[in-house]
Amino acid sequence: MNHTIPQAIARLVYVRLSASAFTLVAISTLLAGCLDTLSDAHFATAEEARDAGYVHSGWIPPWLPDDATDIHEAHDVDTNISMLAFALPDPDALTLPDTCRPIEYAQLFDPPLERSWWPDEESLRTSYAFFRCSAEHTTYRFVGVSARQARVLHWRTYGN
Repeated sequence: MNHTIPQAIARLVYVRLSASAFTLVAISTLLAGCLDTLSDAHFATAEEARDAGYVHSGWIPPWLPDDATDIHEAHDVDTNISMLAFALPDPDALTLPDTCRPIEYAQLFDPPLERSWWPDEESLRTSYAFFRCSAEHTTYRFVGVSARQARVLHWRTYGN
């Protein structure tokens, strides 16, 4: 009988350690999935972005012009921050929502993410006209329009 008690204890310890290891792996897997909340997308046309559901889901605003091309979008599903840039043949024809008001560059908050497709600060400061629009899911929403570069920017943030 002396041999069966240590064997029983060894089995019990093995079962508990195995269950603990399984639980730890399961929790780690769930947390890893939760931490990856950033999403990036590129669409050749506005039609592609709409078909992919990005306008319907709200990551791209509904006022995206039909002739927008080279559309880059990045967002965080947990915080709702987002960035959008697209080419537009005639940016002067862009129709923004009535809630958008012109502002100066100095009144902007920095974009919430860093992306290679986003213009540098010098280009932003010298080539874009800016607007602040009402924001549904974040504190601030901005639009930048560059007639010279035929580009439009849109970003949502909570501020610096």
